[in-house]
Amino acid sequence: MPQNELVAVDEKQRIVFVCNRIADNCELVQQYGRALVASSIPTLIIAINRESPVGEQNILNDLQAANITIERVEESNKHLDVVKKIAELISSYQPTKILAHVWPWDTRPIVAIMSAKQCPCYNINFNDHAFWIGKSMLDYSIEFRPYGSTISLEKRELKREQLLYLPYYPILSTNIPFQGFPFNRDGKVVILTGGAAYKMLGTDNLFFNNLDMILNDNSNAVVLLACGQLADIKVRIKSMKNRNRVFTTSFRKDIASVFMNSDIYYGTYPMSGGLMSQYAATFGKPIIAYAKEKVALDEMDGVVNYHNDLPIAFHSFEEMRIYAKRLCENEMYRKAEGQRLYDSMIKQPEFEKLFIDMMYGKYPMADYKTMDIDYVSISRFYLDYHNNNSAGNWNLVIKVLKLNVFLYFPQYIGEILKAMLNKVGKKICKVFNTNLL
Repeated sequence: MPQNELVAVDEKQRIVFVCNRIADNCELVQQYGRALVASSIPTLIIAINRESPVGEQNILNDLQAANITIERVEESNKHLDVVKKIAELISSYQPTKILAHVWPWDTRPIVAIMSAKQCPCYNINFNDHAFWIGKSMLDYSIEFRPYGSTISLEKRELKREQLLYLPYYPILSTNIPFQGFPFNRDGKVVILTGGAAYKMLGTDNLFFNNLDMILNDNSNAVVLLACGQLADIKVRIKSMKNRNRVFTTSFRKDIASVFMNSDIYYGTYPMSGGLMSQYAATFGKPIIAYAKEKVALDEMDGVVNYHNDLPIAFHSFEEMRIYAKRLCENEMYRKAEGQRLYDSMIKQPEFEKLFIDMMYGKYPMADYKTMDIDYVSISRFYLDYHNNNSAGNWNLVIKVLKLNVFLYFPQYIGEILKAMLNKVGKKICKVFNTNLL
């Protein structure tokens, strides 16, 4: 459907879209930016001007349209200056609606919107599993899955009539040539997995134990694990019986091509990977995933299932094991399961039509299924991760105490040194524009 046939232009509509940055395939700016272009509604995009390590040319190309204006607000430690500039831009544009797509820890755009808004504000809840501020800023919350809407109702105390439903699709960078595998894949079933390290580092080690079980059952299977911080991951892999069939790589710019050349996606646990799961479904790859019956951060089905209610994640180790074996043994079954997931995903034209309807006040009643969420397990996971795997807490202590940190916390010398080395490593990577393995 041509863009100009999606909806008749209403000259009274004017939208301000506030986001923390413009960067290729980061957050959901590109998806909503494309939808704003398709809407033909005059739109001002206000973005904090940050250098993008992944580039911004693709998204800027998408935003080349007569109805789109982009204003950059310079990044500054003078927070009030940033707030005032964003607020001035909002007020001068006189929008009929504001779209807020902001990081949950950045108060500046939130305060700016609250001080300047004279119209409804739609918050895009892309961090639906995390704590965020800004409830007082929004009139509507755009949720992409039942999991987030349940948290918005039960913990953020939003009203049901404030919740709007709009799943998203992934941005695919298929123009980057495939860089190959670190193994010979002839005669092998390639299982791809990975994401941020913390999504795999559960204290119960289930992610690696289950992976070891799958490899033990399927001698033709080999695993590629992609992660930007591999130090702790490699320690876990060393304890696996089938570690010789697990290969690691840093984050891949050719991730779309990696998916196309893989056979199966193995979901992360105890936290599922939303974007990786969507990539798998979009490329028609079956997913092996485990989730507890009372969902926590492992909830995956809502990220993929828009046109389908059939479950993806298994609550039984044995059922998951049988499914994995069938996938590894039967190519036709793999393709059929991959097609099922592809068909379940929302596609770009559907997303844009629903968004445009939303901007024109057409809010179809969403049949939200309230989920049984294990909030205690979620809290425990974050506490365990920060105590055992995260250097972020120590970075703050080191910043305040400097070398005196060794005097106050001699029992944590190992963790302190790890945090210091991690910080130095990141600076080295930034200088040489690379990633540490």
